[in-house]
Amino acid sequence: MPTWNEMAVTNFGTAKSLHRNDPRSSASRAYYAAYAAVTACLAGRVTFARGWQNPEHAALREYVRSNLGLTPYQARQVNAALHRLFIARLDADYRPAAALGEAEARMAAKDAAVILRALGLLECSR
Repeated sequence: MPTWNEMAVTNFGTAKSLHRNDPRSSASRAYYAAYAAVTACLAGRVTFARGWQNPEHAALREYVRSNLGLTPYQARQVNAALHRLFIARLDADYRPAAALGEAEARMAAKDAAVILRALGLLECSR
């Protein structure tokens, strides 16, 4: 059974590998990489709603502000990237008419990298 950290890293790698041939899947995987990374940091620190083992998507940014021990600047950076990723994921998964190409998929992967780096899952040199 994979851990949240492993899912974050795996989804990030998948997002990077798909940006050219399948930008919609790439953007969706970038969001889930970030979601899993944040969830990994929250696990054991908070009790999630409804008895779940993970946070509701709508509550994720509040958890970042309140529970990760990030500086206010880091929390703003992570939350801005999370917001962009969530919109990209909605476009990718639920809005077939939305323009989502290679450039947008690359931006989603960059946003995911910002989050994974801030949470210590990626080396700064990558």
